[in-house]
This record gives sequence, structure tokens and C-alpha cells, in this order.
Amino acid sequence: MFYDPVFVKHLYNRADAVVAVSDTTGKDLIFNYHINDKRVVVIPNPAVVPRDYEGNDLEWKYGENVIISVGRLEPVKQQDRIIKAFSVVADEIHDARLVILGDGKLRRYLAALSKKIGIGDKVIMEGQVERPDLYMRHSRIFVMASRAEGFPNAMVEAMACGLP
Repeated sequence: MFYDPVFVKHLYNRADAVVAVSDTTGKDLIFNYHINDKRVVVIPNPAVVPRDYEGNDLEWKYGENVIISVGRLEPVKQQDRIIKAFSVVADEIHDARLVILGDGKLRRYLAALSKKIGIGDKVIMEGQVERPDLYMRHSRIFVMASRAEGFPNAMVEAMACGLP
């Protein structure tokens, strides 16, 4: 319902202002959802990743071949697809680990799925953490499989940490 163009057009055009997190998102609202361009205000999300890591590290215990995913554990984020794809990687790279940061209603399901497909010991669900950048610094790759995103902060943070 929230992505239905008729619903969005009707609701958003009643607002005093609609905040878009990027120029592209603003243009999308104007051209595809027919939001009055005078209502759309672009306020980009910042990526704040501390550069001074001294004293801000964590004890890393997951090895060198870590794939990381960050996001709330909800259907739209599709971590189940990430876990299934990771099972192929885990067959090839035996010391590979998938670290998932975030929490949500799918936590138990995702843990059960990992066990069911035989990689429960390689999928680490850390939950919500205060400093995801500390985990990103030790990871090799960032992965995201969201069905929809506005402006993916986690991806920007991963890029700021130098993760592909």
C-alpha cells in the first residue's frame, strides 16, 4: 500500500513538505508519484564513520573471510536470500562467515533457516550494535538484498569503510 502511486500521490500532496534523502529520490517522487515539486525538499543523509579507531576496536573472532550485512530483520530486507546465497560461498570457502547486524521479527526464522541448510555455525547474528563500522572494518564484503530502499545508510557506511 505504501508504494501504491495513487496512495502516495494522494497522501504526500496533503503534506506541508516531503523530505527526500537524495536528488534522485526527489525526482522519483515528482515524476513517478506526481508529488508537487514545491513540496519536495532534499535533505541528504550523512555517513558518519569515525576515522579515529584507537581505543574503539572490538575483539574480532570471525576470521578474515567475512561477509557482512546490516539492517533490520524484516521481510523487505531479504536476509533469507543472503543466507541462501552465502551457503554457496560457504561450500567453496570453508572459513567464510556471514555476520548479520540488526534485529527484528525474522531473527528466529533466519537462525532456523541457517541451521536447516547446514550453515548455522557460519552465520553469526550479532543483533543490533552501536558501532557497525567496527564490524565493517574487519569484513571483506558488504551485501544487501533489499526489495526496496530509500537511501541505504548501511551501504554508505560500508563504502565509507572501504568495503566493496
